[in-house]
Amino acid sequence: MLKFGGNQIVAGFPSAPGGKDLRGAALRTAIRESLEKLKPITGVAGEPKVELAIENHLNGLLETPTGVRILAEEIKEKYVGISFAPFHLPQDAELLGKLVDDVAGKSFYYYAWQFGDGSGDLAPSKQKRQLPGVGPLDFKPMLAALKRNKFNGYTSIFMYPSPRGSALGSSVKDVTTELGKARAFLDKELVALGVTPGLRRQPPVRPTRSKHLR
Repeated sequence: MLKFGGNQIVAGFPSAPGGKDLRGAALRTAIRESLEKLKPITGVAGEPKVELAIENHLNGLLETPTGVRILAEEIKEKYVGISFAPFHLPQDAELLGKLVDDVAGKSFYYYAWQFGDGSGDLAPSKQKRQLPGVGPLDFKPMLAALKRNKFNGYTSIFMYPSPRGSALGSSVKDVTTELGKARAFLDKELVALGVTPGLRRQPPVRPTRSKHLR
């Protein structure tokens, strides 16, 4: 990955029996055990200075704000952090802003992505409500928290079109236009917070396989 200019991998998190229903001490124990399962990978990631960003996800150990906070507390490795996905969390703007603050020290990647009307078999106009500025979620509390904590990781404007793997629009131009609108919305929100929007450019990354991740 380093050879091609990459420095980060976004990954899922090992599951546990009944994981989405665990709470309290049982949830913390399960998260610790899952992190232990990742040790062979996290150790390899740190050596070449490649970050591993674990995405919070529905129907698992990280589907609640508490699970995400525990993960941030339990991660000890320098090169392991969180890929923060609002889509998979309660759509409460203030709660999400507070959660960004709580896990700031371990946030490596931010999805500009909301639940909207979901990602199932919906009309395109409803699918697009996952995008910033289209659906109802107020992004200001999260953006303000990212600013407070001097977030300098990657941000991805993201959504799931349906059926999965299909395009957001009928042409490259259409897709570019929709994503451009979402970025313009985020830029406007950032300017209101006193932030000058900009891109952190990286060399293009080509697909490659690691013998450690086969």
